[in-house]
Amino acid sequence: MEPEEDEIPLDSSVPETFEEMSVPIEKHNLKVRRRNVSETVNFVSEEDKISDSESAIPIVRMSDSTKAWYDNDIPRIPDIADFSSSETLTNKERMKISVIRGSVVNPNLTLGELKLLGCSSEGLVHDDIRSVLWPKLLRLSEESSFSVNGLETIHNRIPNEVYQQILKDVARSGSHISQNATQREIDHFHEELTQLMCWVLHKHSTLNVELFPHFALAEYTTWYAHKYAENRKLLHRLFDYFLGSPPLMPLYLSTVIVAHRATEIFNTAPDMGPTHKVLCTLPHDLPFETLLIEAKNLYRKYPPESISNDVREYDRKRKFKEQEWKAKAEASRQEREKQRQLRIVQSTPRIPYRIRSYKTITMVTILALGLYAFLRSSSGLN
Repeated sequence: MEPEEDEIPLDSSVPETFEEMSVPIEKHNLKVRRRNVSETVNFVSEEDKISDSESAIPIVRMSDSTKAWYDNDIPRIPDIADFSSSETLTNKERMKISVIRGSVVNPNLTLGELKLLGCSSEGLVHDDIRSVLWPKLLRLSEESSFSVNGLETIHNRIPNEVYQQILKDVARSGSHISQNATQREIDHFHEELTQLMCWVLHKHSTLNVELFPHFALAEYTTWYAHKYAENRKLLHRLFDYFLGSPPLMPLYLSTVIVAHRATEIFNTAPDMGPTHKVLCTLPHDLPFETLLIEAKNLYRKYPPESISNDVREYDRKRKFKEQEWKAKAEASRQEREKQRQLRIVQSTPRIPYRIRSYKTITMVTILALGLYAFLRSSSGLN
């Protein structure tokens, strides 16, 4: 009996204790779902097509039923004995490594099943396994190569404000560099990272999208890499999950995190400053394995297309309010300018008036002194 369309079983050699990992893949938008079809989305503008001699790099989305080993090369997953003896693995992690090793030897393993290995409990467990399977999830191969000529001047191909923001972001990436690195190595890393980011944004200009409200979604824009830079184990676990999930899954995870912290958030002072601080500070003790399941369930219950109309309506209202606010701000500015000009006009005649007042006081004072002196001298003569 074949599995249902939305359910991806693990390999038959998987231990029964990990049956709970076989979480059904999202079954959304079934009317437009297609099997064995690769969808290529090209976001290159007409201007880029004309000005660029290099071919644009397409964004490819493969069906979950596509074979995982597209190059007919079954990867070798390191055995537990190959890992460093200094690394301590829990029993669940050891079992998950066995699950992964038993699954990848299947020559007919699908991309959906490979994704499930990363999304299910414990993820891909170890970086040595990730270095083998992440390229497969991303559909990369050693033979794949793209032209990356002209990296030294690639920053000239993107808007300057974008380039300046990249420089700021790269400068803040110190937590991703080894503490033993020399200044020369750090500078070289920053240079390569800057060129790589400029090249990616040049090829995919739609990836520099401004998000609202950005102050509440900082972790979404970086896939949590900034918040958990020091907790590599957790960060890589999240990457396992995101690489095997739909593109908007990080946003759904942000949603369930906010819901999970509802009491803490609502007990915060009703001011943007304290609220911003709470939203930007993610605790390290969040139950992420539970939250990942909740995010997946939330996605299945409310897939993006089911709320697209609400999002468009909200965005329409937001833009209307924004235009209304800008109109009020401009009207207020014009009124202040009008009042400023009026004050200048009204204050002009006061200067000669004050001068005349000073002259009057001076004349009166001189006359009074003169009269006083005359009276004193008259009395002296008498």
